[in-house]
Amino acid sequence: MNRDNQAGKIDMYSWIGGFFDGEGFVTLRHTFVGASNCYVYQPVIIFTNTDKKALIKIKNWLDTHGCECGFSSRSQHLKNPDKWKPTYDVSMYGIKRVKNFIELIGDYCIIKKPQIDLLRKFIDHRLSGNKRKKYGKLEMDILKKIKSLKHDIRI
Repeated sequence: MNRDNQAGKIDMYSWIGGFFDGEGFVTLRHTFVGASNCYVYQPVIIFTNTDKKALIKIKNWLDTHGCECGFSSRSQHLKNPDKWKPTYDVSMYGIKRVKNFIELIGDYCIIKKPQIDLLRKFIDHRLSGNKRKKYGKLEMDILKKIKSLKHDIRI
């Protein structure tokens, strides 16, 4: 790869990392599984913004790099939708997609680095043979640390 191509690649990674730092969030979606009588936690990455073009560019790039994403829109003001711009979301769910995102973009994040590092630790532990097992102390401690960073997950 020549220098110009490499600079373009780094710029895209940096741009998405910076955009995520400002307009994204990390969380864990929890679902109660009655048969197991426990919660299952699924990692989630979401970008939110009113700039549709920017989010479509991010979605397309992530889709081509193994982080398939969903795209949605919503009005921020239900009583007076003409007063507010629509908000758009790019979201990805699941251990494999989020792991790919962390491997691609994690090192380019600054503000969200603590959340990314905790989520990486959680995912790596689950993928090391613990994916089908109940959550252990290490995983619950990680979930509590992520929650302490102001994320809306119930433990």
